[in-house]
Amino acid sequence: MGLFGAISAVVALALYGVASAVEGVVLKQAADAWASAPAAEQAAHFASAEAIRWLEWGIKSYQSFTVGLALVLFGIATIRARVLPLIARHALWLSILVWRHMDELV
Repeated sequence: MGLFGAISAVVALALYGVASAVEGVVLKQAADAWASAPAAEQAAHFASAEAIRWLEWGIKSYQSFTVGLALVLFGIATIRARVLPLIARHALWLSILVWRHMDELV
């Protein structure tokens, strides 16, 4: 379980990098193109920027899923291994619950 958790964490980190690149570079370029486009082309440029934004949301949803998967797999691995003290295992599961309900808290 720990190995799969580590793989999930690496995938989540890679997806975070992709999402940051899409948001920071690609979306900025699309927004700049939309802002500087002639009035006749602005609708098409806006639709392009909106599609890029949807792509970013999709990437972030996959990234969020893989972070949750990594946390759950690490939690299961710690319970099975009994390496961590009980308080650390409880802290890990508490962090999983907080992460799970983060959207509701913010």
